[in-house]
Amino acid sequence: MRRYFSLASGLAILLWIAGCGDTPDDPAALRDGITAARDEARAAQGRKEHKAALKAAGRAERFLAALRAISEGQGTRASEAGGMIAGADRAARAARHWADLAEEEYQLAKTLGSFRARTYRGGRKLALKAAFKGLGLAADQAAKKGINKLPQEVQDAAELAAAFASDFSGRKPLKDGSPDWAGIARDMNAFAAKPPGKLPLVLGVAFFLLGRERLAICELDMVDTSRLDAEEKLVYGFALALVYRANGWTRLSIRQIESMIDCGDEYDPEVQEAMYLFSAMLFVADKDFARADADLARALKADPNNAVAVFVTGERLAAGGEWEKAAASLEKSARECSGDEWLARQISERARQVRDGRGADQPLFYDKKFVARIVMHYLAQAAGKSAAVREVLGWVRSARRFGAGMLAGISGAGGAAQQPGTPDESDPSGLPDKPERPEGSEGAE
Repeated sequence: MRRYFSLASGLAILLWIAGCGDTPDDPAALRDGITAARDEARAAQGRKEHKAALKAAGRAERFLAALRAISEGQGTRASEAGGMIAGADRAARAARHWADLAEEEYQLAKTLGSFRARTYRGGRKLALKAAFKGLGLAADQAAKKGINKLPQEVQDAAELAAAFASDFSGRKPLKDGSPDWAGIARDMNAFAAKPPGKLPLVLGVAFFLLGRERLAICELDMVDTSRLDAEEKLVYGFALALVYRANGWTRLSIRQIESMIDCGDEYDPEVQEAMYLFSAMLFVADKDFARADADLARALKADPNNAVAVFVTGERLAAGGEWEKAAASLEKSARECSGDEWLARQISERARQVRDGRGADQPLFYDKKFVARIVMHYLAQAAGKSAAVREVLGWVRSARRFGAGMLAGISGAGGAAQQPGTPDESDPSGLPDKPERPEGSEGAE
C-alpha cells in the first residue's frame, strides 16, 4: 500500500508539472506536492525568481486546502489525511514565507531601480554640494559678523553647520568656548567637495523619521558597511529593519533583525531587549504568534516593567482575539508611559479602541508616525546612559533638518521649497526643531 501511494504521489506531481493534471485527490500525493512546492519556493527565492516562488506557494496552499477537505470526510482516506495536516500546514507556511520574501526582494530591487530613485540619485550630488555650500556661507557670515547679528534663518543654518562640523569632522570650540566659525565654514566647503562617508547612514535615519521611507532606502543602499564601527553597524541594522517595515516588507525586516540577534554576544542586554521587542512586533504583524510569544518572553525576562513590552503584549493579545486582556495590558502600558503624555495618550486611545471595537482598528505599530516617535522616545531615554546613542541622536537632529532642506534641490524628489536648517512641519519624529545652540555661541564675533 505504501509503494502504491508513493507511486501515485510521484505520478500526480509529474502530471501537474507537465500541465496534464490539476490538484491530486490522493492524500499522500497532496502531502508530497506541498513539500515539493515548499522546496521549489525556496529554490526560486534563491534564484530571485519571485513569480515562480509565488506560483509554488499558491500550489502548496491549494493542495493543503484539498488535503483539509479530504480530512473532513469519512473513512480511511479522511483519517490518513488528518494525520498529515500538521506537517503539510508547516510546509505550506514555509512555502509562503519564501514566496513573500522573494516578492519583497523583488519590490526592493524595483524601488531602487525606479525612476524616482534614479532621479534622486542623479540630483543628490549637486543638491548636497549646494546644501553644504549654503551652510558654509552661513558659518562664514557668523565668523565675520557674529551669529546674533544675522537673520534667524541664517543663524539656524550656521548652527546646523556647527552641528555637522562637530559630528563629521570633530571640530572643537575655540579656547574661549565659542564656535570656530571660520573652521566650520572650511569644513562645510570640504563637505561640498566630498560629503562625509557616513552621511548616507545619517540621512537614511533622518528620511525614515521624516516619513520618506523610499528615499531612506536609497540612502541606506549607499552605506559602505565596511567603514562603519560597531555602534554605527548597530544603528544601520536597526534603521534598515525599520525602513523595510515602513515600506511594508515584513519578511525582509524580520530577516534583518534575526541576523542581528544571531550576533547576540556583541550587544549589551538593553540592545538585546530592543531587538526582541522589535522582532516580537514584527511577528505579531505577521500573525506568527508562537514566535512573537517567544521573543516577548525574552524581552520581558530582561525587563518585566518595560512599557513597550507591555504595549506589544497588548497588541499580541488583541491580534489573538483576547480583547479584555489586551485592553488591560495596553492600559498598564499607558500608565507606565506617564512621563510622556503623547505616548500615554496614544496607547490609552488604542486601549479604548480595543475595548470598544474589539480590535477592529489597526495596531499602533502600523502607524509610521507612531513608530518614528516611539523610536525617538526610547533613543532619547537611552542617550542618558550611552555616549554612542547621544552621538546618534545628535546626528538625527542635524540630518533631519539638513535632509528636509536638501530635498528642495532635487527635482522630482518631492521636497518642499525649504532651506537647510529650517524646520519641516511634516516631520513625525517629535524631535525639537533645532538642536541646542553650541556652547559659547552667544555674542560670538
